[in-house]
Amino acid sequence: MSFAKQYFDNKDIDGLKSTITPNWDSTESHLALLDPPYCERVLEVGCGIGRMGQAVCDLDSVREYVGVDASEAMMREACNYCTNSKAEFYLVDGTGNLNGIDGEFDWAFCWLVFQHIEDDDAVQRYFNSVCDLLKTGCVFTWQSLWENEKPDNPLWVWRSERLFHLIALAAGFSRTVIERRGRWMIGRSEV
Repeated sequence: MSFAKQYFDNKDIDGLKSTITPNWDSTESHLALLDPPYCERVLEVGCGIGRMGQAVCDLDSVREYVGVDASEAMMREACNYCTNSKAEFYLVDGTGNLNGIDGEFDWAFCWLVFQHIEDDDAVQRYFNSVCDLLKTGCVFTWQSLWENEKPDNPLWVWRSERLFHLIALAAGFSRTVIERRGRWMIGRSEV
C-alpha cells in the first residue's frame, strides 16, 4: 500500500478536508486553471472527496461525471459530498489501471494527484488508461508540482516537465502543452 493511500485512508472527513486544501474556497480558482472545454462526459482521475466533481457537475454542458479514486475514505466522502445525479464514483486500485470504466469521454482531468503517486509506472498507466478512454481530439488536463518544493516529505513526489512529456507520448497522446501557473505545472495532453 502506498504512503499516500495509507495517509488519506486514516483520516476522518475533517482531516481529509484540512489535508486536501486549507482553503476550501479554492475550488472555483482551481476549476478556472483547468479551463474546462465544452464537454458532456467527464472523467476525473483522483476525485478525492468530490469537491471538483461537484463544481464540474454544475457546468451546463456536463451530462455525466465519473470520478475515480484509490482511497476508500475519500470515495465515501465523495459520495456524501457530491450528490448530483450526474455523478458516479468508482474505487480503483491505485495502480493506474481504470478497468471497469466504460465508454468514451469528452474531457478528463487530474488535479492535485500526481504529486502523491510515488510510482512512475502507475502514473504512466493512468495516462495510458485516460488516453484509451478519451474521444479522438479530446484533452486530458492534469496538474503537478512545478518544482520539488518538499523533497523530504514522502507525501510529495516531483516529476520533471520532460518526464511528463515522455509519459504522455508513450501513452499515445498526439500533443502535450505544459505551462507554469505559479507553483503548478498544468498540462494539456490531446488524443
